[in-house]
Amino acid sequence: MRKRGGLMAELDRRREEEALAWVRRVEDPEFSEWEAHAAWLEADPRNLTMFNRVSTLIDEATAGLALAGPVPPPDKLEPVNDNLHPVVARRRWRGAAGIAVAAGIVGLVVAPQLHHAPGALETIATPPGITRSLALADGTRVALNGDTGLRLDPAQPRMVTLTRGEAYFEVVHDATRPFVVHAGGGVVRDVGTAFNVALDEGAAEIAVQEGTVLAGQEGQATRLGAGQGARIAADGRTTMIARVEPVSVGDWRNGRLSFRDVSLERVVRDLSRSLGEPVTLDPLLSGRRFTGVVMLDADHDRTVHRLAAIMGLAVARAGHGWHLSPAKR
Repeated sequence: MRKRGGLMAELDRRREEEALAWVRRVEDPEFSEWEAHAAWLEADPRNLTMFNRVSTLIDEATAGLALAGPVPPPDKLEPVNDNLHPVVARRRWRGAAGIAVAAGIVGLVVAPQLHHAPGALETIATPPGITRSLALADGTRVALNGDTGLRLDPAQPRMVTLTRGEAYFEVVHDATRPFVVHAGGGVVRDVGTAFNVALDEGAAEIAVQEGTVLAGQEGQATRLGAGQGARIAADGRTTMIARVEPVSVGDWRNGRLSFRDVSLERVVRDLSRSLGEPVTLDPLLSGRRFTGVVMLDADHDRTVHRLAAIMGLAVARAGHGWHLSPAKR
């Protein structure tokens, strides 16, 4: 048994090293081995799990680190915004910083506690293409995608409203006070878990990574566990959606957009939010469906052209963005 345990540990260590190598390579703007990367992910389900685990570890541990230059000592940190709880602007990791974190060399920087006017609502907003991470007063962590708005009430620290966009929540459990997210026409009540909420055309889509949430109007809520999701329409009606892969929930935090049988219109909306530049669709493509993963490259033009190539579409520059249309035969 000890030999078997040692062998499994060795295999896990090798898989972790391979995952770290792929994470580093994918971040390279010149990376082009997408077919090899996909083959490695598909060779064993544990490869995808390890890839996500390593990239998430690096991404979260380096949140708030500047792209260049030393990190100032805690007593010299300044608030990002006087109207917010301690907020850390999230950045993509690069080079040596990412490698150091993967090796376990992580420094913790704590922002100073800020004070607020009694009864004043707080609004946190991100522009398209910019993500942000923050810690709420109760310790709950929230990651905001680009073009996202979140409203907080200091008098009710366990309740937030997602006014637009997409956010990922890691909730601190409190049996006496459930954490509540208002989104569109629905409500999500957390029972201590990690989940993602996205607003799309008035509807709220919830995907649970771990734990349990209650999604829907009070008295008619649907219980969702890890790997489950639901869509709450603007009128409050809740419908279950296909099962989701837990490791892919909130994938946008790691530079990936995961889709399962969604409209191409939804894909370009999410892509526009993440890139910060508009991607439009020819009406002739209305109704096309897409399943797959879109890797968000530092080179946005490359990202859009890769999606077009996968779907056999034509792509052209349109102002500050791109336009997708049927490929000419």
